Amino acid sequence: MSRLSLIISSTLLAGVLVGTIACTARSQPGPVPPPFRQIAIPSPDNGYDRFSTMIIDSQKELDSFLEPWTGAGWRARGEFADALRAASVDFDRQALVLVRHTERSGSVPVTLSPPVLAGRTLIIEVHRRPVTIGTADMAYYCYAFAVSRQQVQRVEMRVFSGSKETSLAPLTLNPEQAAAQGGAKHAQQQTATTV
Repeated sequence: MSRLSLIISSTLLAGVLVGTIACTARSQPGPVPPPFRQIAIPSPDNGYDRFSTMIIDSQKELDSFLEPWTGAGWRARGEFADALRAASVDFDRQALVLVRHTERSGSVPVTLSPPVLAGRTLIIEVHRRPVTIGTADMAYYCYAFAVSRQQVQRVEMRVFSGSKETSLAPLTLNPEQAAAQGGAKHAQQQTATTV
């Protein structure tokens, strides 16, 4: 084999390999985003008594939801709105889920466990530790999540108080499937209130 034909063969082989690698790289999907991410918002805050647990499906819905509230009493409204906007939820692929919890006494310690994805259900657990003598103030909590429409179908909230568990009706991310699967897109008074 002549040196020229060896160079041509090597060049052709290198071109085929580069082309194959480039085609394979293009056909591979990009990194899969996580099924959910928590958005840091102020909690507790007395302004959270103005809405129930809900799913926000579009930028238009978010803008409408964040329109100025009338009346006083929402201490961290600006921080809440800024955090939701800064989260840059991609509404083509994600939904914004706001999960509410109310305590009848601000002295009851409340913690959020790391959420768990079980199949296509996002499980959110709130743990509370009852106290024997409480204060007379209410405490309003909200937890915000950007949730993948492709990887998550339902959101369930469970509240644990010692050995007692309370579960709320699940929310369904796909509104067309909500009725068929026993869930709702927006909760009607879905706030977990515990004594």
